Amino acid sequence: MTENSEKLKAMKLIEEGLKLRDQGFFSQVFNKWNAALEIYKNFGTEMEKEMADLSVEIGNCMLSVGKESKADEYYQTALNYYDKLEIPKHLRHISMKERQTEGFIEEEPPQKSYALKIIVIGNPSVGKSSLIRRHADDKFEANYTPTIGTDFILKVVKLEDMEITCTIWDIGGHESFMNIRNFYYEGADCAVIVYDVTRDATFKSVKNWYNDFTHICGIIPTLIIGNKIDLERAIKKEAGEKLSLELHAIFYETSAKTGENVNKAFRHLANLCYKT
Repeated sequence: MTENSEKLKAMKLIEEGLKLRDQGFFSQVFNKWNAALEIYKNFGTEMEKEMADLSVEIGNCMLSVGKESKADEYYQTALNYYDKLEIPKHLRHISMKERQTEGFIEEEPPQKSYALKIIVIGNPSVGKSSLIRRHADDKFEANYTPTIGTDFILKVVKLEDMEITCTIWDIGGHESFMNIRNFYYEGADCAVIVYDVTRDATFKSVKNWYNDFTHICGIIPTLIIGNKIDLERAIKKEAGEKLSLELHAIFYETSAKTGENVNKAFRHLANLCYKT
C-alpha cells in the first residue's frame, strides 16, 4: 500500500470509531482506534502528534466505561508523545480525567458528540496547510512545503452542549494530484476553498474548485477563505463577498501568519454543519 492509502485507511477507522462511539458501541470503538494507532506506528515520528491525540480519545472512552487503569495507560502514552514533541499544554488534547481533577469539570461537559469531515482545497501555495496548522495547533511555519497528495489532522471543537470531532483533509492543489482527489472528496460533510488575496489567478480558480468537489459531494456547506491579508492585496474583500453570495457559501478573510479570523472561520463552518 502507498503512504496515502495507509493514512486514508487509518482515517476511515477513526471516522468509523467516532460513529460507533456516538452509538455507544465502545468495544468496537477500541478495536477501530487501536487498529488506526497500529497504522500510525508505521510512520514513525511523522504521526506522533496524531497518535497522542487519538490515545487521549481512547483513554476518554475507557474512562467512560469505568476502565480507569486502562485509561491511564493511554493517557500516559499520549503524555510521553506530547513531552517528546515538546507540545505546550494548551495545544494538547485535554483528557476527561484532567477535566475532573483540574477543575475543568466546572464547565458543563458536552452532552452529545458529532463527527465532521472537512476538505480544504485550492490552488498550490494559497496557504491551505498553514491555515489548518494554525487552526489545529496555533502554529505558523514560513517555509512553504507543498502537500504531497493529501494530509489530515484531527481537531475537537466544542459548541454549547456539542463536541464536534473534525477530521480536516488538506488536499494537494497541484495538477499531478488531480486523479486522486475524487477519492478523498467522498464522504465530505463540508468544504473550504482557499485563495490568496495577493494573486488574482487563485481567486479566479475558486469556481473551478467548487465545481470539482460538488461533482462528487453534491451541494454541502462551503466556506470560502481569502488568505494572506497580512500582505499587500490584489483582490478586494468585496469581490470575495460577491463570489461567496453567488456560490451560497460563507466567507472570511484570514491570515494564517497572524491567526486573524482563522478559528472564527472554521468554527462558523462547524456550527453551520451541525445545524444544517
